[in-house]
Parts: sequence; structure tokens; C-alpha cells
Amino acid sequence: MKDGNASPQQYKERGSILRKLIAASQGTEDMGSWIHQFADSVSSAVQTGAYNEGLEELKDLELSLDKLRGGNEHKSYVAFRVITSEFMAQMSNPKANHAVVQEEYIEKLKTFSTEYPTSPDAAEAMIQIGLNDELGGQEKDAQNWYKKVAANFSGTDFGKKAQGAIVRLNLEGKTLNLRGKTLDGKEVQTTGPTIVHYWATWCDPCKADMAELRKLQAKYAKQNLQIVGVNLDNEAATAANFLKENAGKYPWSHIHEQGGFQSDLATKLGVLSVPVTILIDGKGVVIKRTAGFSANPEMLQAVEKLMEQGPVAKPKQATAKPNPNKK
Repeated sequence: MKDGNASPQQYKERGSILRKLIAASQGTEDMGSWIHQFADSVSSAVQTGAYNEGLEELKDLELSLDKLRGGNEHKSYVAFRVITSEFMAQMSNPKANHAVVQEEYIEKLKTFSTEYPTSPDAAEAMIQIGLNDELGGQEKDAQNWYKKVAANFSGTDFGKKAQGAIVRLNLEGKTLNLRGKTLDGKEVQTTGPTIVHYWATWCDPCKADMAELRKLQAKYAKQNLQIVGVNLDNEAATAANFLKENAGKYPWSHIHEQGGFQSDLATKLGVLSVPVTILIDGKGVVIKRTAGFSANPEMLQAVEKLMEQGPVAKPKQATAKPNPNKK
């Protein structure tokens, strides 16, 4: 039986069996496996709305681990899934005050990262806190969270993402050389005045950006304004089909690398959400970067100024160059 086809009663029965296995295996290596199976299965079911009662079961398991031999070793794993499951369940409620839910979620993540600072899930929690600060315009606070992840989880995927985010937030005034393969296999490299736009097919703000970028491309065609899209869908076919269905709407190069947000294209600049826009002048210097384009008049002004005046800054080397094509 696949989880996607399970009924609430089946989830309850499976959970009962797993709880017995957890109790029977306390103090052994098998105990962790049963706990993870229970937490993952129930958390997934709660988040998809397949088993709403599962949230209370997760909370009950978290509390019961204090009474089981070796249970505390796995408490952080369950606690994190309680937080994320509850958040997703609340956000799916159309009557909920989503701003309040988001604020409460972030506070819970802060508490979690304090109580379980060495837990692998603490890295994800701090990344989420940092992203929330970043999107809220609190970039200094965001960098502080990213720095904690980069320092405490160095070498992990989250550590690399955090380090990339720090690089991205400090790009302005530094050079950026981005290159990769397009969806049809051609090599592309940023040259001359360039707008780099990270996007995904499911992202509506990205599509709003792309409509404005099309206007700019037409307006500054004689100035050779280059636009490079960086698609972060997991599969290239998803982006290729979207562009085919919208033939002619977004006629610039679109780079893609398998893995989407897990790809080097995303990781090396710590792109954690889309859209992200980066403006590069003719010398390869980043003039401005922002979360989006159409909702940021300052970015449009920067593009217009660049097209009128040309590059003036002397490049300084960025601490990392996102170049997915390793030699």
C-alpha cells in the first residue's frame, strides 16, 4: 500500500504498529529507524491533508520519547517535523491569518535552533529563518543566520547553500561570470550588460518579471542588452515544455542544470527562492541584485541608467563564481 492511497484509518493502524516497534526496540539502533519511519510517514500525511489527526500523534510521540531509553537522541527529528507539519496544515487553511502563522513558525524555528543547535534539522531551520529575514528586507539579520549555518554545518548541502547566500548578498560591486548550458545544449556566458533572472515554471512572480524583461529586451535591442534566464525546475523537460507552450514570449537564453535548487547554479549563489535578479554591467560588475524585478522600481532604474551611461565601476573579484561547468 502506497502512502498516497492510504486512508486515515490505515495511517492510524500503521502508526500503532510503529509505536509498538519503537517501544520494543528502545535503546537499540533499530529504534531510530522506526522513529524516523513514523515521523516521516505521519508528517507527510499531515502536510498533504491525508491524515490531519496525525499532528497530535506526532506531538504525542515527541513527548513520549523522554520516557523511552535512548529516545532523547531522536527527539529533535520528531520535534522539527511537528513544527513543519503544523505550519503546513495551518497555511492550508484558507481562513488562517497567514502572516501570523508565518511569524509563529519562524519563532518556533528559532526556539528549535536554540534547543537543538547541532541537529541536522537546525541547519534547515536557520536557513528558513535567514530567508524570511532576507525577503523581509532584513539582510543583515539574514546574513547572521546564514553565517551560523556556514560555520556550523560546513561541507553539508545547507552549509554550502548558506555560504552561497552570503556571496549573493554581497555581490554588488564585484564581478560575476555566470555560464552554463541552455535547455537546447548550447554554451552561454554572461558578456556585456546582462540581466540574470532565476526562475521556475511554477512561480507566478517570475512570469510577471519575464513579461517586463521582454519589454526591456525589445527597448534596448540596439544596446545589446543580454538576458540570461536560469531555470530551477528539477527537470529540464518541465522548463522546455513551458517555453514551447509560450513560444516567442521569452526569447532569450535559458540555462538549466539537473537538480533545480540543489544544482550548482543555485547553490553557489545560495538561491533559496525565486525570482532572483542580478544586473551586470559591461565590465562584468554586478550593479544591483534583488529578489524580483517587476516589483522593484529601483532595479528598472538601474537598468535604464546602465543603458544610458554604460559601466563605470572597476571590478573587484567576488569570493565565488557560479560556474557549473567544472573543467
